[in-house]
Amino acid sequence: MRRRLFPAIVILGAVWLAGATGPVVAETEPIPLKLATHWPVLHDMNNVMVEFARDIGRESQGRIKVTYFPAGTLAGSGEKYQKLRTGVCDMANIHLSQHPGAFPLAQLTTLPFLFADGTEASWVLNRMLDAFSSNLEAQNIKLLFMVGDPNFQVLLSNRKVKTPEDFKGLRLKCGGFADEALKLWGAVPVRLKHGDMYLALRRGVVDGIVFPVGAARSFKLEEVSRYVFKIDLFSYHLFMGMNLDTWNRLPEDLQEGVERASLKAAYLSGFHYQNTDAATFSYLASKGMEVYEPTSEQLVVLKKSVISLREKLVQELEEKKLPAKETLARMEALMAQYRLWSTSEVLRPTYR
Repeated sequence: MRRRLFPAIVILGAVWLAGATGPVVAETEPIPLKLATHWPVLHDMNNVMVEFARDIGRESQGRIKVTYFPAGTLAGSGEKYQKLRTGVCDMANIHLSQHPGAFPLAQLTTLPFLFADGTEASWVLNRMLDAFSSNLEAQNIKLLFMVGDPNFQVLLSNRKVKTPEDFKGLRLKCGGFADEALKLWGAVPVRLKHGDMYLALRRGVVDGIVFPVGAARSFKLEEVSRYVFKIDLFSYHLFMGMNLDTWNRLPEDLQEGVERASLKAAYLSGFHYQNTDAATFSYLASKGMEVYEPTSEQLVVLKKSVISLREKLVQELEEKKLPAKETLARMEALMAQYRLWSTSEVLRPTYR
Protein backbone atom coordinates (compact mmCIF):
# COMPACT_ATOMS: atom_id res chain seq x y z
CA MET A 1 0.00 0.00 0.00
CA ARG A 2 1.52 3.30 -1.02
CA ARG A 3 1.67 6.28 1.30
CA ARG A 4 0.31 9.39 -0.35
CA LEU A 5 2.23 12.11 1.40
CA PHE A 6 2.49 14.90 -1.16
CA PRO A 7 -1.19 15.98 -1.39
CA ALA A 8 -1.40 16.17 2.38
CA ILE A 9 1.75 18.32 2.61
CA VAL A 10 0.52 20.69 -0.11
CA ILE A 11 -2.84 21.13 1.57
CA LEU A 12 -1.37 21.54 5.06
CA GLY A 13 1.02 24.12 3.70
CA ALA A 14 -1.88 26.03 2.20
CA VAL A 15 -3.70 25.90 5.52
CA TRP A 16 -0.64 27.24 7.31
CA LEU A 17 -0.23 30.12 4.87
CA ALA A 18 -3.90 30.99 5.02
CA GLY A 19 -4.51 30.80 8.73
CA ALA A 20 -1.38 30.49 10.85
CA THR A 21 -1.02 33.04 13.62
CA GLY A 22 1.36 33.50 16.50
CA PRO A 23 0.31 32.66 20.05
CA VAL A 24 -1.52 35.43 21.87
CA VAL A 25 -2.28 35.30 25.58
CA ALA A 26 -5.99 35.67 26.25
CA GLU A 27 -6.96 38.59 28.46
CA THR A 28 -10.10 36.83 29.75
CA GLU A 29 -10.90 33.30 30.76
CA PRO A 30 -10.95 31.04 27.68
CA ILE A 31 -14.13 29.31 26.55
CA PRO A 32 -13.96 25.68 27.73
CA LEU A 33 -14.87 22.95 25.23
CA LYS A 34 -14.93 19.17 25.76
CA LEU A 35 -13.73 16.86 22.97
CA ALA A 36 -14.66 13.17 23.28
CA THR A 37 -13.53 10.18 21.19
CA HIS A 38 -13.53 6.41 21.53
CA TRP A 39 -9.88 6.08 20.45
CA PRO A 40 -7.66 4.48 23.10
CA VAL A 41 -4.53 6.36 24.11
CA LEU A 42 -2.34 3.86 22.23
CA HIS A 43 -4.26 4.48 18.99
CA ASP A 44 -2.40 6.63 16.49
CA MET A 45 -5.45 8.87 16.02
CA ASN A 46 -5.17 9.83 19.67
CA ASN A 47 -2.13 11.94 18.75
CA VAL A 48 -4.08 13.65 15.97
CA MET A 49 -6.85 14.56 18.41
CA VAL A 50 -4.37 15.98 20.91
CA GLU A 51 -2.97 18.16 18.12
CA PHE A 52 -6.49 19.13 17.01
CA ALA A 53 -7.30 20.35 20.52
CA ARG A 54 -4.08 22.36 20.60
CA ASP A 55 -4.71 23.82 17.16
CA ILE A 56 -8.10 25.15 18.21
CA GLY A 57 -6.33 26.90 21.08
CA ARG A 58 -3.73 28.36 18.71
CA GLU A 59 -6.21 29.39 16.03
CA SER A 60 -8.43 31.06 18.62
CA GLN A 61 -5.39 32.86 20.05
CA GLY A 62 -5.99 31.28 23.43
CA ARG A 63 -9.67 32.23 23.64
CA ILE A 64 -10.80 28.58 23.48
CA LYS A 65 -9.43 25.82 25.69
CA VAL A 66 -10.23 22.26 24.62
CA THR A 67 -10.09 19.42 27.13
CA TYR A 68 -9.70 16.07 25.41
CA PHE A 69 -11.36 12.89 26.75
CA PRO A 70 -10.04 9.79 24.91
CA ALA A 71 -10.95 6.10 25.19
CA GLY A 72 -14.66 6.69 25.85
CA THR A 73 -14.01 8.34 29.22
CA LEU A 74 -16.67 11.00 28.55
CA ALA A 75 -18.73 9.26 25.88
CA GLY A 76 -18.43 5.65 24.74
CA SER A 77 -18.49 4.55 21.12
CA GLY A 78 -22.27 4.13 21.04
CA GLU A 79 -22.98 7.13 23.25
CA LYS A 80 -21.17 9.93 21.43
CA TYR A 81 -23.99 10.72 19.02
CA GLN A 82 -26.60 11.43 21.69
CA LYS A 83 -24.15 13.10 24.06
CA LEU A 84 -23.01 15.41 21.28
CA ARG A 85 -26.57 16.32 20.31
CA THR A 86 -27.48 17.12 23.92
CA GLY A 87 -24.28 19.01 24.72
CA VAL A 88 -22.75 16.60 27.24
CA CYS A 89 -19.68 16.93 25.05
CA ASP A 90 -19.02 19.86 22.72
CA MET A 91 -17.16 17.88 20.05
CA ALA A 92 -17.06 14.19 19.23
CA ASN A 93 -16.37 11.74 16.41
CA ILE A 94 -19.42 9.78 15.26
CA HIS A 95 -19.36 6.39 13.56
CA LEU A 96 -21.57 6.31 10.49
CA SER A 97 -22.08 2.57 10.81
CA GLN A 98 -23.67 2.85 14.24
CA HIS A 99 -26.41 5.26 13.16
CA PRO A 100 -27.51 4.35 9.62
CA GLY A 101 -31.00 5.75 10.16
CA ALA A 102 -29.64 9.10 11.29
CA PHE A 103 -27.20 9.49 8.38
CA PRO A 104 -28.82 7.68 5.44
CA LEU A 105 -27.07 9.44 2.55
CA ALA A 106 -23.66 9.00 4.17
CA GLN A 107 -24.10 5.22 3.98
CA LEU A 108 -22.99 5.55 0.34
CA THR A 109 -19.47 6.21 1.63
CA THR A 110 -19.38 2.72 3.17
CA LEU A 111 -20.07 0.73 -0.03
CA PRO A 112 -17.78 -2.29 -0.51
CA PHE A 113 -14.69 -1.76 -2.65
CA LEU A 114 -15.29 1.99 -3.05
CA PHE A 115 -12.25 3.97 -1.90
CA ALA A 116 -8.66 2.95 -2.62
CA ASP A 117 -7.57 3.93 0.90
CA GLY A 118 -8.24 6.29 3.78
CA THR A 119 -6.19 9.17 2.39
CA GLU A 120 -8.30 9.17 -0.75
CA ALA A 121 -11.50 8.94 1.29
CA SER A 122 -10.50 11.91 3.46
CA TRP A 123 -9.59 14.02 0.42
CA VAL A 124 -12.87 13.24 -1.33
CA LEU A 125 -15.26 13.48 1.59
CA ASN A 126 -13.90 16.76 2.93
CA ARG A 127 -14.58 18.31 -0.47
CA MET A 128 -18.25 17.48 -0.23
CA LEU A 129 -19.18 18.26 3.37
CA ASP A 130 -22.16 20.21 2.05
CA ALA A 131 -23.72 16.91 0.97
CA PHE A 132 -23.99 15.81 4.60
CA SER A 133 -23.98 19.00 6.70
CA SER A 134 -27.70 19.81 6.53
CA ASN A 135 -28.52 16.29 7.74
CA LEU A 136 -26.38 16.83 10.82
CA GLU A 137 -27.61 20.35 11.53
CA ALA A 138 -31.16 19.00 11.66
CA GLN A 139 -29.91 16.88 14.56
CA ASN A 140 -28.22 19.80 16.37
CA ILE A 141 -24.70 18.97 15.12
CA LYS A 142 -22.30 21.20 13.20
CA LEU A 143 -20.18 19.14 10.80
CA LEU A 144 -16.52 20.12 11.21
CA PHE A 145 -14.78 17.50 9.06
CA MET A 146 -14.79 13.84 8.11
CA VAL A 147 -12.20 11.21 8.95
CA GLY A 148 -11.56 8.70 6.18
CA ASP A 149 -10.84 5.34 7.77
CA PRO A 150 -8.29 3.05 6.15
CA ASN A 151 -9.89 0.14 4.35
CA PHE A 152 -10.97 -2.80 6.47
CA GLN A 153 -9.20 -6.15 6.17
CA VAL A 154 -10.32 -9.56 7.44
CA LEU A 155 -8.42 -10.80 10.50
CA LEU A 156 -8.99 -14.51 11.11
CA SER A 157 -8.16 -16.71 14.05
CA ASN A 158 -7.92 -20.19 12.49
CA ARG A 159 -9.23 -20.38 8.94
CA LYS A 160 -8.12 -18.75 5.68
CA VAL A 161 -10.60 -17.48 3.11
CA LYS A 162 -10.15 -16.60 -0.57
CA THR A 163 -13.54 -16.81 -2.26
CA PRO A 164 -17.10 -15.82 -1.31
CA GLU A 165 -17.85 -19.50 -0.63
CA ASP A 166 -15.05 -19.67 1.93
CA PHE A 167 -16.89 -17.20 4.17
CA LYS A 168 -19.89 -19.47 4.64
CA GLY A 169 -20.68 -20.03 8.32
CA LEU A 170 -17.92 -17.77 9.67
CA ARG A 171 -18.90 -15.54 12.58
CA LEU A 172 -17.39 -12.15 11.84
CA LYS A 173 -17.49 -8.82 13.61
CA CYS A 174 -17.82 -6.12 10.99
CA GLY A 175 -20.58 -3.52 11.28
CA GLY A 176 -22.47 -1.11 9.09
CA PHE A 177 -23.55 -1.69 5.52
CA ALA A 178 -20.68 -4.12 4.89
CA ASP A 179 -22.54 -6.68 7.00
CA GLU A 180 -24.75 -7.10 3.93
CA ALA A 181 -21.73 -8.25 1.91
CA LEU A 182 -20.87 -10.81 4.57
CA LYS A 183 -24.43 -12.10 4.51
CA LEU A 184 -24.25 -12.49 0.72
CA TRP A 185 -21.16 -14.64 1.22
CA GLY A 186 -22.86 -16.77 3.86
CA ALA A 187 -21.04 -15.36 6.89
CA VAL A 188 -22.80 -14.48 10.14
CA PRO A 189 -22.27 -10.85 11.24
CA VAL A 190 -21.75 -10.47 15.00
CA ARG A 191 -22.08 -7.19 16.88
CA LEU A 192 -19.31 -6.43 19.35
CA LYS A 193 -18.01 -3.37 21.13
CA HIS A 194 -14.44 -2.56 20.19
CA GLY A 195 -13.28 -3.30 23.71
CA ASP A 196 -14.73 -6.82 23.50
CA MET A 197 -13.02 -7.87 20.25
CA TYR A 198 -9.87 -9.31 21.84
CA LEU A 199 -11.64 -11.69 24.21
CA ALA A 200 -14.24 -12.65 21.60
CA LEU A 201 -11.48 -13.80 19.24
CA ARG A 202 -9.52 -15.47 22.01
CA ARG A 203 -12.53 -17.42 23.29
CA GLY A 204 -13.82 -18.36 19.84
CA VAL A 205 -17.00 -16.31 20.12
CA VAL A 206 -16.13 -15.01 16.63
CA ASP A 207 -13.94 -16.45 13.89
CA GLY A 208 -12.64 -13.10 12.74
CA ILE A 209 -12.75 -9.33 12.91
CA VAL A 210 -13.16 -7.06 9.87
CA PHE A 211 -11.15 -4.00 10.86
CA PRO A 212 -8.33 -1.66 9.76
CA VAL A 213 -5.05 -3.32 10.70
CA GLY A 214 -3.57 -0.20 12.29
CA ALA A 215 -6.54 0.07 14.63
CA ALA A 216 -6.43 -3.69 15.21
CA ARG A 217 -2.91 -3.35 16.53
CA SER A 218 -4.03 -0.82 19.13
CA PHE A 219 -6.44 -3.49 20.41
CA LYS A 220 -3.64 -6.14 20.27
CA LEU A 221 -5.64 -8.34 17.91
CA GLU A 222 -2.40 -9.75 16.47
CA GLU A 223 -2.15 -11.79 19.66
CA VAL A 224 -5.36 -13.68 18.89
CA SER A 225 -5.30 -13.80 15.07
CA ARG A 226 -3.32 -15.94 12.62
CA TYR A 227 -4.25 -14.52 9.22
CA VAL A 228 -4.93 -11.18 7.54
CA PHE A 229 -6.84 -11.34 4.27
CA LYS A 230 -5.79 -8.04 2.66
CA ILE A 231 -8.92 -7.38 0.67
CA ASP A 232 -9.64 -3.64 1.16
CA LEU A 233 -13.29 -4.55 1.69
CA PHE A 234 -14.72 -1.19 2.73
CA SER A 235 -14.39 1.52 5.33
CA TYR A 236 -16.88 3.33 7.47
CA HIS A 237 -15.94 6.89 8.02
CA LEU A 238 -16.47 9.26 10.90
CA PHE A 239 -17.98 12.70 11.31
CA MET A 240 -16.19 15.09 13.62
CA GLY A 241 -18.97 17.32 14.84
CA MET A 242 -19.64 20.12 17.30
CA ASN A 243 -22.85 20.59 19.23
CA LEU A 244 -24.74 23.17 17.17
CA ASP A 245 -25.73 25.24 20.21
CA THR A 246 -22.07 25.41 21.22
CA TRP A 247 -21.13 26.43 17.69
CA ASN A 248 -23.74 29.17 17.55
CA ARG A 249 -22.50 30.63 20.84
CA LEU A 250 -19.02 31.16 19.42
CA PRO A 251 -18.24 34.56 17.89
CA GLU A 252 -17.70 34.50 14.13
CA ASP A 253 -13.92 34.91 14.35
CA LEU A 254 -13.69 31.93 16.72
CA GLN A 255 -15.86 29.85 14.38
CA GLU A 256 -13.37 30.66 11.63
CA GLY A 257 -10.52 29.57 13.89
CA VAL A 258 -12.22 26.24 14.61
CA GLU A 259 -12.77 25.73 10.87
CA ARG A 260 -9.06 26.34 10.13
CA ALA A 261 -8.07 23.82 12.81
CA SER A 262 -10.64 21.39 11.44
CA LEU A 263 -9.32 21.64 7.88
CA LYS A 264 -5.83 20.79 9.05
CA ALA A 265 -7.09 17.93 11.23
CA ALA A 266 -9.15 16.51 8.36
CA TYR A 267 -6.16 15.89 6.11
CA LEU A 268 -3.78 15.07 8.93
CA SER A 269 -6.27 12.43 10.08
CA GLY A 270 -6.54 10.84 6.66
CA PHE A 271 -2.80 10.72 6.07
CA HIS A 272 -1.85 9.77 9.62
CA TYR A 273 -4.42 6.99 9.79
CA GLN A 274 -3.41 5.55 6.43
CA ASN A 275 0.31 5.93 7.11
CA THR A 276 0.00 3.92 10.32
CA ASP A 277 -2.10 1.32 8.58
CA ALA A 278 0.42 0.85 5.76
CA ALA A 279 3.25 0.30 8.22
CA THR A 280 1.29 -2.23 10.25
CA PHE A 281 1.26 -5.07 7.69
CA SER A 282 5.00 -5.68 8.08
CA TYR A 283 4.63 -5.48 11.85
CA LEU A 284 1.91 -8.15 11.81
CA ALA A 285 4.06 -10.37 9.62
CA SER A 286 6.94 -9.97 12.08
CA LYS A 287 4.61 -11.27 14.80
CA GLY A 288 3.99 -14.46 12.86
CA MET A 289 0.74 -13.56 11.17
CA GLU A 290 0.26 -14.53 7.54
CA VAL A 291 -0.74 -11.53 5.42
CA TYR A 292 -2.11 -12.61 2.04
CA GLU A 293 -4.11 -11.08 -0.81
CA PRO A 294 -6.62 -12.40 -3.33
CA THR A 295 -5.42 -13.02 -6.86
CA SER A 296 -6.69 -10.58 -9.49
CA GLU A 297 -9.20 -13.20 -10.62
CA GLN A 298 -10.42 -13.81 -7.06
CA LEU A 299 -10.78 -10.08 -6.48
CA VAL A 300 -12.92 -9.70 -9.60
CA VAL A 301 -15.23 -12.45 -8.32
CA LEU A 302 -15.47 -10.85 -4.88
CA LYS A 303 -16.29 -7.42 -6.34
CA LYS A 304 -18.88 -8.76 -8.77
CA SER A 305 -20.62 -10.64 -5.98
CA VAL A 306 -21.57 -7.40 -4.17
CA ILE A 307 -22.57 -5.18 -7.09
CA SER A 308 -26.23 -5.77 -6.23
CA LEU A 309 -25.70 -4.09 -2.84
CA ARG A 310 -24.67 -0.85 -4.51
CA GLU A 311 -27.73 -0.88 -6.75
CA LYS A 312 -30.01 -1.74 -3.83
CA LEU A 313 -28.72 1.06 -1.58
CA VAL A 314 -28.93 3.71 -4.30
CA GLN A 315 -32.49 2.68 -5.11
CA GLU A 316 -33.57 2.72 -1.46
CA LEU A 317 -32.14 6.19 -0.91
CA GLU A 318 -33.68 7.57 -4.11
CA GLU A 319 -37.06 6.23 -2.99
CA LYS A 320 -36.62 8.30 0.18
CA LYS A 321 -36.13 11.38 -2.04
CA LEU A 322 -32.42 11.54 -1.27
CA PRO A 323 -29.96 12.38 -4.11
CA ALA A 324 -28.07 9.08 -4.00
CA LYS A 325 -27.15 8.91 -7.69
CA GLU A 326 -25.92 12.50 -7.72
CA THR A 327 -23.91 12.07 -4.50
CA LEU A 328 -22.29 8.83 -5.62
CA ALA A 329 -21.41 10.32 -9.01
CA ARG A 330 -19.83 13.30 -7.26
CA MET A 331 -17.75 11.01 -5.05
CA GLU A 332 -16.57 9.00 -8.03
CA ALA A 333 -15.62 12.13 -9.99
CA LEU A 334 -13.53 13.36 -7.07
CA MET A 335 -11.96 9.92 -6.69
CA ALA A 336 -10.92 9.99 -10.35
CA GLN A 337 -9.44 13.45 -9.90
CA TYR A 338 -7.50 12.37 -6.81
CA ARG A 339 -6.15 9.27 -8.53
CA LEU A 340 -4.80 11.32 -11.43
CA TRP A 341 -2.79 13.37 -8.96
CA SER A 342 -1.68 10.56 -6.68
CA THR A 343 -0.41 8.33 -9.51
CA SER A 344 1.47 11.07 -11.33
CA GLU A 345 5.18 10.40 -11.84
CA VAL A 346 5.86 13.91 -10.58
CA LEU A 347 4.15 13.16 -7.27
CA ARG A 348 5.41 9.61 -6.89
CA PRO A 349 7.17 9.21 -3.51
CA THR A 350 10.94 8.88 -3.85
CA TYR A 351 11.27 6.44 -0.94
CA ARG A 352 9.34 3.61 -2.66
